[in-house]
Amino acid sequence: KLLLAKTMTGFYSYCAMSEGLFKNNSFYKSATTEWRASSSEYKFEFDSVPKVIFPKTDISCYAKGDSSIIMKTSGVYYPIAQLWVGKNGRVDWRRAGIDENLSYADLKNYKISCKTSSYTADSVEYYNKNYFKTPLLGKLTDKVLADATDNRASYPEFNSYDKRLEIPNIFQDVNYDGGFFVKGARIIGSGDKKNPAYLKFYRNKKLFVLVSAKSYIIRTDKISSDKAEVSIYNESDSIYHPGLTMKFIFKDKELSLIRDNQGIARAPFSDSYHQLDMDFEALYWKMDEPSISMEMIKGSAESNATFESKGFFREKRYHKLQGLDDVHPLIKIKNFSEKNKTREASINEISAYMGISPEYIRPMMLSYNNLGFVDFEYDEDRIVIQERLFDYVKFMAGKKDYDVIEFKSNLSGNQTNAKINLLNFDLKITGVKQIFLSDSQSVNIFPLGQTITVKKNRDFSFAGIINAGRFQFFGKEFSFEYDKFKLNLVNVDSLRIKVATG
Repeated sequence: KLLLAKTMTGFYSYCAMSEGLFKNNSFYKSATTEWRASSSEYKFEFDSVPKVIFPKTDISCYAKGDSSIIMKTSGVYYPIAQLWVGKNGRVDWRRAGIDENLSYADLKNYKISCKTSSYTADSVEYYNKNYFKTPLLGKLTDKVLADATDNRASYPEFNSYDKRLEIPNIFQDVNYDGGFFVKGARIIGSGDKKNPAYLKFYRNKKLFVLVSAKSYIIRTDKISSDKAEVSIYNESDSIYHPGLTMKFIFKDKELSLIRDNQGIARAPFSDSYHQLDMDFEALYWKMDEPSISMEMIKGSAESNATFESKGFFREKRYHKLQGLDDVHPLIKIKNFSEKNKTREASINEISAYMGISPEYIRPMMLSYNNLGFVDFEYDEDRIVIQERLFDYVKFMAGKKDYDVIEFKSNLSGNQTNAKINLLNFDLKITGVKQIFLSDSQSVNIFPLGQTITVKKNRDFSFAGIINAGRFQFFGKEFSFEYDKFKLNLVNVDSLRIKVATG
């Protein structure tokens, strides 16, 4: 029947396949790719097309100096179509340097076009004994690549169907909740914008840190994510950041949260308990220790950080944001919100209302995001207008009280700018040379040892010198109450009065 066909291509292909099969069990071979069976037990059949039936075998693909294998499978090879139709079989991750007994996938029904060195199989059962007691259902993809061995291997791939998988105690007191994607030697926790994957860190059996991200790299020694939304909880309050580089090292039990100064990562940490916006590079927490540290990235030559009151306002900053515009952009956004009775808008809607090109609006909104005026959802090209924007306009118009409180920490060498005591959530800041409380009343503070302790809602305690107009107080056990905007001088060592002469 092959000889009666309109073309001789099928006949030549069949003959070449037969020769390779008889010689070394090779049922497909081209200049770049070869597929070979491990078993010599096969039989030829012909109904409408010729085929070779393998009742039980391993099949291997050789290409680019690498190989992949499906073990304990069976199937039918169609030489004219150069198609393998398989049933059952097992794929492991030995190519990626992983123990074959710890990580593998069992196939059911699958097809391979032998002209390529790759294939995909649906509804496979994936086993990973490090993380799961029962198999996961998902899709397997395998591909032969050059120089792809051990930790450089990016195949086989497995992607779970279920995006809400839970791994309790992926590390002690750390739970994972999300999708599961295996890419060679790497295990990737996966999610999306609407259904992110979570890492949950517990302290004293309570949720302490919640990390939300589209993907994580999970290794035997660490977990990391390039862009993670993070909340650190203290009862109903939290420290929050929308986009950090996150790394957790198992051996050290250390969580690192790094701002890389790109995009939304430039936004400060928002602290609802102390009512501060906190501008520092890195936050470190060792799970065994009752404190978290805030500082520059380890290895920096100096450490600078700023802790700014949520009610902070400077007229100079307001005018700087206005630039050369006749109407301040913050007022335009406020008017848009009030006119349309919404706090949400697309970049195109804001662009049309303000009469500015979207190419100029985006960097403006990114800057406003970092100042807390809007929440810029960059991937969706939308903003959510925050209360701080309305407050800032009111501050300028004199319709709402503001303050000028900020704590600037400047230290030489790679030192810790601040620590939060997790027993009481007190924030101890070092390297604070001077604090301005009031411009109009000329009140400023010089903390002893350049150290202060901030408590709930911007209350803080210190020792040192207080300048208040013509009076200068020296002492310790001083404190400031924010709501009353009042200084308490419990232990005054001495008082100096400046007398005007003239």
